[in-house]
Parts: sequence; structure tokens; C-alpha cells
Amino acid sequence: MKIPLSLSADYCSSWGLWEATRELIANAMDTNNYRINIDHHRHSILIETYAGAIPNKYLLLGSGSKKHGDGTIGEHAEGCKLALLVLARENYELTVKNGRDSWTTAMEWSDLFEQEHLHINIEQDVYNDEVVQFEIHNLTDAELQEIEGNFLSDGNIGNYHQCDEGKILLDS
Repeated sequence: MKIPLSLSADYCSSWGLWEATRELIANAMDTNNYRINIDHHRHSILIETYAGAIPNKYLLLGSGSKKHGDGTIGEHAEGCKLALLVLARENYELTVKNGRDSWTTAMEWSDLFEQEHLHINIEQDVYNDEVVQFEIHNLTDAELQEIEGNFLSDGNIGNYHQCDEGKILLDS
């Protein structure tokens, strides 16, 4: 099943790999049940969540799980869709495992709109679990270092104080 999204190729034209990855990481962190693996040997980053599959209806702009004031950022439900757009536009190799389904992205020409826009192809019942994975492949060392440098994880935040609301960073 192919789903055309009304996101033109030039939407968010200033965004690159970091901005797309930031959105996927932020969404994963909002689930409170995730794993992020930056693998320099495989030249990839894996963003994995264990909160169940993303419903297809969330591919609609404005439709998402964060619309009901649950304390997460993302009330407009655009981040994942914009990340998919940017990664497809910039020709990054992306593997998406969405529960039992496999998603592939492509920028395709539309005669109706007279320009390229994002399409998501959904192949159903490929996998056997409810894990969601976004894996970006064939990244350069510089790209991986940029992601690591911009992403604060327990391994690179330095000293902190843990409180009920999260961590307070103590180092500059």
C-alpha cells in the first residue's frame, strides 16, 4: 500500500540529517521506553522504541498521539513525518520497522501537483513484534559525530542531579 503525503520536496528545505534525527530521537524519548545506538562500525544510527507500532492514521498531518496534553512536545504531530521527508529528500538509506510492517520512503513526481512529494510504501506483516525501529544507514564519520555531539545521552552529559522531573545538568 502506497500512501502519498502532501509534503513537497522543498518543505523544511533548511533541515538536514541532524534535524531529522533530532525529531526521531525526541519522539523515541517521549515513549520513555527506547534505545538509541550510534554504531561507527556499521555507519548507522538505530532509534528503537518499545511502545507499540505507529498507527497508519498518524501519517496524516495533525494526527498523532501527543495532541492531548500528555506533557510531551509535539502537539502539531509533524516531527516524524518531516524527518521521513528530509531523509527521503536527501537520499539517506532508511529502514523503518513499524511493528509488523515495513515502511519505505520515496520522493515521487505528482502530475497533479507538478512536483515531487513524499510517499510511504507500507508492506504489511513482515515482522512479528511491536517494536518500532528507524535505522539510518551509510552515514559518514562526520555525520555520526554531529549527531553524537548534539544528542545528550547518559554517556555524554557529565555530572547531573537526578530529580523527579528528570536530570539537572551540573556541568557546562
